[in-house]
Amino acid sequence: MKPKQLQPRYGQIDGYGADTQAHKDQFLRDGRAYLKSVGEYLAVLIPGLQVELCVNKAGVAVSGEVFAYFSAPGGFRLFVQVGTSALRILSGRADGVIVLAQLRSPIAMKKYSSGRQAKPGVCYSIGANDWRDPNLPSDEMARQLFERYGGTLKTVHPLFAAKEEEDARARMVNALNGVSSAPRVTQGESVYA
Repeated sequence: MKPKQLQPRYGQIDGYGADTQAHKDQFLRDGRAYLKSVGEYLAVLIPGLQVELCVNKAGVAVSGEVFAYFSAPGGFRLFVQVGTSALRILSGRADGVIVLAQLRSPIAMKKYSSGRQAKPGVCYSIGANDWRDPNLPSDEMARQLFERYGGTLKTVHPLFAAKEEEDARARMVNALNGVSSAPRVTQGESVYA
């Protein structure tokens, strides 16, 4: 794997004209490649890590953004965004490019804030904004993210531990009752079709 890096200067990233649209397109391509590379490095450090990349091209007058969810098997997620900010102090760059990280912790969804009953499922609470150096290569960014969040990402959230116990108990009961939880395959069929 070769580390990726965001360009040191993109210029104006707003898509107002032909040249700034080209800057924006390049910025979004680079941001996607960068976060994909960060995910590849993190996956080496956290087995079973799943990476979901999203590109928001947005419209004229804004930069758009690229973000990734790095989902660990234990239920925690790390959200990382490459975007821009008018607050240049966040990145120290003239083009305003920023990298934001947030830990997302699962919470059981029982009721909406309005008091209505929610559908059963899991939502994620959003952790504090963690502004990262956008000038780092992807391998170093992954190392720093792992250093900061790796311990949490490698643990199993109690909500997911309870679900794993429940699933194991159901498999055991099914096995005792002679019911298989594995898909049935007859000759000539494939469960992967």
